[in-house]
Amino acid sequence: MKRDVDGILYEALVVALVGFCAALTANHFSPRGIKLTRNYFPSGEPAAVSEVAAVPRSQSATTNSLAVRLQSRNLTMVGLAEAEELYR
Repeated sequence: MKRDVDGILYEALVVALVGFCAALTANHFSPRGIKLTRNYFPSGEPAAVSEVAAVPRSQSATTNSLAVRLQSRNLTMVGLAEAEELYR
C-alpha cells in the first residue's frame, strides 16, 4: 500500500515537472509570451495614460471621495452621457 502511494506521488511529480518545462518552453517561443522578469502589477506609480470613469450625475460623499482618489491618479470623472459618447 505504501509503495503504491509513493509511486503515485512520484508519477505526479514527474508529470508536473514535465508540464512545467513544456509550459516554459512554449512561453519562450510564443510571440505573445509573458516576460517572467517583468512586474505586471506595479504599485504606487501614476497611470501612464489618462483614463475615464463613469459615475451617476448625483454627487454624494462616496462620489466625492471617488473623485479625490481618481484625481490623485490623474483620472477624470465623467457623467453617464459623456461615457456613452466616449464609448461610441
